[in-house]
Amino acid sequence: MLLKLLLISILTSTIATLGHEPTGWDYDHQNDPNAPENIEVELEKLQPVHGHNDYSQLVAIPISDAEIEAASKIDYVKWKQARAAKPHKDGSFEYAEHSYLGDSITLAWDDGQSYVAKYKPFKLPNGLQVTYGQINGLAGDFYGTVNPISDGKDLQEQRQRFLRAWYWLAQDTTRNPAEAQKILNTLSVEVNSVQAAINAHKDPSTVYPTIPDVTGQLQIHTLLRPDECPSYLGLAKINWDHFGVDARTAYNACHSVALQVAASGNLELAYAMNAFGDHFLQDSFAAGHMRTPRRKLHDSVGTADLCAKFMHDEDNAIGLSVKNPAGRSWHTYGDKRLYDKEDVSNKYEAWNAVRASADEIYNAWKNKTVPAYPNYSAWNYAPILSEVSSVVAPLFRADGQRREDIRKRCQAKYTNNYWYWSTAADIKLSGLWDYPIKPTSDCSR
Repeated sequence: MLLKLLLISILTSTIATLGHEPTGWDYDHQNDPNAPENIEVELEKLQPVHGHNDYSQLVAIPISDAEIEAASKIDYVKWKQARAAKPHKDGSFEYAEHSYLGDSITLAWDDGQSYVAKYKPFKLPNGLQVTYGQINGLAGDFYGTVNPISDGKDLQEQRQRFLRAWYWLAQDTTRNPAEAQKILNTLSVEVNSVQAAINAHKDPSTVYPTIPDVTGQLQIHTLLRPDECPSYLGLAKINWDHFGVDARTAYNACHSVALQVAASGNLELAYAMNAFGDHFLQDSFAAGHMRTPRRKLHDSVGTADLCAKFMHDEDNAIGLSVKNPAGRSWHTYGDKRLYDKEDVSNKYEAWNAVRASADEIYNAWKNKTVPAYPNYSAWNYAPILSEVSSVVAPLFRADGQRREDIRKRCQAKYTNNYWYWSTAADIKLSGLWDYPIKPTSDCSR
């Protein structure tokens, strides 16, 4: 303990004595005097021990057959509120059935019937058989290109970028379907662990520290891809399509293509393509994806990207206060907490959005018309980004300034006098980003 305190003291003192260094988003922090020569190797040691990724789209949630049937027809939150006033005959109602977020919606089909998505898999053009929820999880995190969708200069280019990302999942036959199946099999380690926690009535976030890290396996599965389609970690380095306004841009582009495909008469393909876009929609409900300036926290080395990861994890764990256009307010958490008891309101709102997204595809197929871009019904349930709030001061602001004291989460004092490497090293040394991540003592004052 004394050694740790001494190291913290030395590192903090070193950072404090550095001269003022204007950050500017384009400034390259590679010249940090505190950074080691082998910075890329050392960065791996600073990675959070609780895992790199957002697997919320692949993790099971408790939802019953009755809920699925009702939620496909009306606002899910309103239905839950009405039912809560009535006595429950089934004591295990909340845990009656576990299914994937995307897989628990009902999809209306061209045969006049509706099917729970989990039991109606798609066969993609390259032969890969996956469900709506599995596409949700594979999209973006595992399949994309070197050109993020939201970087497109206009809607037409954004749509083309989506179609190239879609190609690598659904059309390419040089790697799929075998590669995607390997990824899903590897992810089952985490999915099964979280499912076991839910079955035991435990919050899934409490078991994450015990789940084996499969990052290396996922990277191996995707390492030898063509240059256009980055590996798993390569995609993570440029993943701003999953954050804030960029996530909305990415979803809108995907959804607009899927709507056109539906209106042209191919309902199954439209559903599958829409499932890809729903990944970005679902990310819009994760607290760590709302105010993290991900696009700006990016550099050639990866130190800025790691700082973005730390801010992402902090907001996900502690949460943010949000409200949506439907008029509801709640406290939202993030990726590793979507299925915690505290995050139940967020789960229901996210479910509403995914349901609305799929329903819009069916209506486009049925009526041969599409809603005006970008006025899509799913956003009625998503948090309004401009009205997100928290007692926790953001680790980084949109203007490039960092929280002055990273150890005082609720102290809204900011500085430009920082380096990305030194910030990441200080965060790691503090231990405050080890799970469970909690508010610091200054938050109670």
